[in-house]
Amino acid sequence: MKYRAVGDCCAVVIDFLGLPIKCEEVLAILNSRGFAEIKVDILALAWQCMGVSKYRRSARPSEAPAVVDYSSFVKWLYGMRGIWLPRRSIQQYAPGHFIFR
Repeated sequence: MKYRAVGDCCAVVIDFLGLPIKCEEVLAILNSRGFAEIKVDILALAWQCMGVSKYRRSARPSEAPAVVDYSSFVKWLYGMRGIWLPRRSIQQYAPGHFIFR
């Protein structure tokens, strides 16, 4: 699995790294070295933008969240969580995983 930084954030699923120590120990080590765990509720953040963000076709990701198109909005939301996504929706679809409830 590849991880790419978004600004000064990088999302990592610690359990997938296969480390020989517990997740809590990894977090303690990272916290002692200046890293911080952040929690961002993507759905709550999206709801906050409803009625505030303006839609414009071909909006640049740098304009988000004030001006967005669909793919730049999704890219911005995931970026707030430290998850890098490609720019275009067709590119965002390719690396995705289907999740069923």
